[in-house]
Amino acid sequence: MNTHHKKTLLFLFFPIALFSQTPVIDSLEQSLQTAQSDTASLSVLIELTHLMNGYDLEQGLEYGYQGLHLISDETTATQKAELLTAIGRIHANSSQPDSAIHYFEQANAIFEASGNLAGQARVLSKLQWVANYLGQYEKAATIAFQVLGIRESLGEEAEIGMANSDVGDALYNQGNYQEALDYALRGYEQLKTAGAPEVDLGVTAQLLADINLQLDELDTALNYANEALQLRQNAGDLVDIALSQNTRGNILKYMERYEEALSDYQEANEIAISTGFVSLEMATLNNIVDIYIRMEEYGLALPIVRSLWQQLQQTGEQYKWPEALINLSQAYEGLGQYDSALVYYKRYTAVHDSLFTAEADEKVAELQTRYETAQKEATIYQQQQALSRERTIRWYSVGIAGLLLVLALMLLQGYRTIRQKNRSIEALLYEIHHRVKNNLQVLSSLLSLQSRYIQDENALDAIREGQNRVDAMGLIHQQLYTGATPAALNMQTYLHELGETVADSFGLDDRRIQIRYEVEPVELDAETAIPVGLITNELITNALKYAFPDNRQGEIRLHFSRPARGGYLLKVQDNGVGKAAAVTDRGTAFGTRLIRLLSQRLKARVEELEGTGYGKAIWFD
Repeated sequence: MNTHHKKTLLFLFFPIALFSQTPVIDSLEQSLQTAQSDTASLSVLIELTHLMNGYDLEQGLEYGYQGLHLISDETTATQKAELLTAIGRIHANSSQPDSAIHYFEQANAIFEASGNLAGQARVLSKLQWVANYLGQYEKAATIAFQVLGIRESLGEEAEIGMANSDVGDALYNQGNYQEALDYALRGYEQLKTAGAPEVDLGVTAQLLADINLQLDELDTALNYANEALQLRQNAGDLVDIALSQNTRGNILKYMERYEEALSDYQEANEIAISTGFVSLEMATLNNIVDIYIRMEEYGLALPIVRSLWQQLQQTGEQYKWPEALINLSQAYEGLGQYDSALVYYKRYTAVHDSLFTAEADEKVAELQTRYETAQKEATIYQQQQALSRERTIRWYSVGIAGLLLVLALMLLQGYRTIRQKNRSIEALLYEIHHRVKNNLQVLSSLLSLQSRYIQDENALDAIREGQNRVDAMGLIHQQLYTGATPAALNMQTYLHELGETVADSFGLDDRRIQIRYEVEPVELDAETAIPVGLITNELITNALKYAFPDNRQGEIRLHFSRPARGGYLLKVQDNGVGKAAAVTDRGTAFGTRLIRLLSQRLKARVEELEGTGYGKAIWFD
C-alpha cells in the first residue's frame, strides 16, 4: 500500500535510557578526573563516548577525540574499534553520514582483521542504517543479510532475532512488505524466547507496526504501535518514546483520527527539539504538515514545509525529499497556486522514481491542465514579448559565450603553466634534499671513521655528539625527499627514527633503556623541523649519557603534540637519577648553549619538568 509509505527512516543509535544516564555519566566523568594512567583514561572515554550518544552529541564527540589522542601501542584492537564505532554513531546521529561511514569502516576493518565476528556484525548493522539514511536500500539489504549470516554462525538467539528484524527493516524500505513481515515476526518471536531487553523488543514491535500499516492492517498496526510505545516507556528512553509516538501518529492518521495523530506528532516533535535530534524533528514536522493538509489547513502547512524543505536540502537526506515535495505540491494546490504545485510535483516524481518505483503521470497532467488554463492569456502575452527579446538576448549570449570561452582557454593555459612550474620546483626540491642528505651522510661517515682512532673519551664523546647532530639533520632531508611532499615533514615518523638512531649510537642493543614515543602525526616545515630535531637529539643524548649510570634500567618519554590551546609541545623526560643526583652536570656547555639558541630561534618557552628523573618541555608556535 504505497499511499502509506511516508514513514521517515530515522537514523537512531540511542540504546541508553536518558532518564538514567546522568548519574552514570557524572560518575564516569569523576573517574576520568582521577584516572592514574592513559589506559584507564581511554577505557573511561570509550564508555563516555558511547553513553553521550543518548545525552549530548557535542560533548560525546569531544570525549571521542580525546580518546583518539590516547591510542598507543598498548591499546587493544577491540578498544580502538569500540572507540571508532562510538564516534561513528555520534556522527550518524548528527546527520553526518560521510563521517559516520569513515569511522564505521575503520572499526569494521579492525574487527575483521582480529577475527571479532560479533564486533564486525555490530558495526555492519550500523552501516546498514547509514545506507538506509542515504536511500541506498539494496546496499542496506545486502548488509542486513550479511549480518544475519554472522549472527547465525555465532548461535546467539537474541542477536539472531535482532538480525532478522534488521532484514525485515531492509525489505520494508525496499517495499517488499510481505517478506518484511515474515522476517520481522520471526525476529520478534526469537527476541521474546531469548528474553531480550525491552528496548530491542520495542524496535521490532515498531517495525511490525510500520509494516502492518503498509499492508493496510490498521488495527494490527495500532496494537503493535501501542505495545512498542509501552515497552519504550518502561525502558525510559525519551527518543525511543518519541519515535513510537511518531509511528502511532502515522497509523492514527490513516485511520482519519487526525486530532489524536496531531497530538502524537507534536509531543514527538517537542522531544526531538529538546534532545537536539534533528532527523526526528524533521520527520515529525513532515507528518504535522501532512495532517494540516488532510485537514485542509493549507495556510498552516505551507510555512512549515517550506522551511523543512530548505533544511532537507542542506542535510542531503534524500529519502525524506519525496514526502516534503509532495506536501509542498499539495499545499500550493490547496491555495490555488497551480504553477508552484506543478513544479514541486514534477520534482517529487523525479526523486520518488529514483528511490522507489515510477508513479503514474495522471496527477502531473491534471496539474498541468489547470496551470495552463489559468495562465493561458498571460503565457501568450509573455511569448509575444519574449520573441522581441530573444533576438537581442541571443546575440548577447553568443558574444558572452565567446568571451567566456576565450577566458576559459586563457585560464586553462595559465593553470597548466603554473602546474608545470610547480612540478619542476618540486622535483628540484626533492633533488636538493637528496643531495644534502647524501653530503650529510658522507660527513657522518667521516666522523665515524675518525672516532675509531681517538682514544680520549672526552674527544670521542664530542665526535659522537657531532655525528648524532649530523644524523639528526640528515634524517630530516631523507624524510623530505622520500615523503609525499618536499615541503612538510611527518614528525611522528621522523622523531621515532631519530630516537632509534641516537639509541643505536650508544650501543643499546640490549634495550636496557627504553624510549617511549607519544608523538602525534603532526607535519612541520623543514625550517621548523631542523631546530626541533636538534633539540630532541641533545635532550635524548643527555638522558642516555647521564640519567642511567652503573647500567641502570630506565625509560625516556618522547612527547610531541599540538595542544588544543594552540602551538606545539615537545617534551623529553627520563626516570633516571635526576639532575641533582647525577655525578656529572647534564650536557656539555655546547649542548646547553645549542638548546638555548635553537629555542630562541623557535621563539620557544623552555620549562624544566618536575617529578622523577629529569626532563624539559619546549613550547613554541
